[in-house]
Amino acid sequence: CGIPKVEKDLLSYSVAVFGCERGGAWQWCLSLLGEMQSGQLQPDAMTYACAAKACTIAKQSGAASAIAGQMRANRIDGNAASILEEAAWVLDGPEMQQPVALSALATMAPKQVNVYKYVAKKATPGDIDSVIEAIENFAKSRSWLKIQGEDKKELLEKSLRAGDRIVEFGCFVGYSSLCMAR
Repeated sequence: CGIPKVEKDLLSYSVAVFGCERGGAWQWCLSLLGEMQSGQLQPDAMTYACAAKACTIAKQSGAASAIAGQMRANRIDGNAASILEEAAWVLDGPEMQQPVALSALATMAPKQVNVYKYVAKKATPGDIDSVIEAIENFAKSRSWLKIQGEDKKELLEKSLRAGDRIVEFGCFVGYSSLCMAR
């Protein structure tokens, strides 16, 4: 039938919840959250925030409060409104207006998809150092990547001070951003 198979991972669920939020389908947001949790997949802050926003817009305050409780129980900082406000400029970009499934991206950006899959398998979720290490290992063992080398990485890290605010415009796989974030 030509419909690509979509992996049930955090990215695909997050995009689906985002789409349901934008479409006003708060029940589907809750259903997808439940499916994630029953499949041992932890929703991230953005996924929770989109679901909470959908419930709030639909005047389902009990459901929105339950999501806020899940966020607190999972030690996810911030409330849904502030998370969405901080990321609003990303969500309003043309790429997010028509989200693309990971399997569909494989033909447009195969190396980036392979890096994502490698990192998802090798890195510890929430551990920036393990993600950086996984990207570096991919670059060394699997395929060349356009990431900063050790000398540039060291120079970048030495130039940053605690509390610096950083904006990076354009990235290949987010390696530099991760180095600056830690």
